Amino acid sequence: MDEFYSEVYLDHFFNPRFIGLLDRYTHSAEFTTEQIGCYDQVELRLNIVNQILTDASFRGRLCSGSISAMSLCLTSVMGKSLQEIQKFTPEDLAQLWGWVPKGKEHSIDLAIKVLHRAIGQHA
Repeated sequence: MDEFYSEVYLDHFFNPRFIGLLDRYTHSAEFTTEQIGCYDQVELRLNIVNQILTDASFRGRLCSGSISAMSLCLTSVMGKSLQEIQKFTPEDLAQLWGWVPKGKEHSIDLAIKVLHRAIGQHA
């Protein structure tokens, strides 16, 4: 299995961070991949205080890649400013994964799109 997925990918899939949903949050978004991938659906909730991400949560109907990507994405931006989060790209996330397994490109895209959508909206 290791030849197909990086250790980072597997860690965030088998031990996802931020799974569930916050009861109190300031920003939220939902996103569905409809044209590509596994038709994943995700709901994201963020708590932003003084322009800094202080907590996050997600849930959805997600493939292994999207679970891993959401977990790694949120881990990577926790404690960052909105300005820093806006600059976080799919390429940044892919680099943190180590490599993107074939057929999982949509997972990176989903994580970044729902994150950027959420920081643009208040709950």
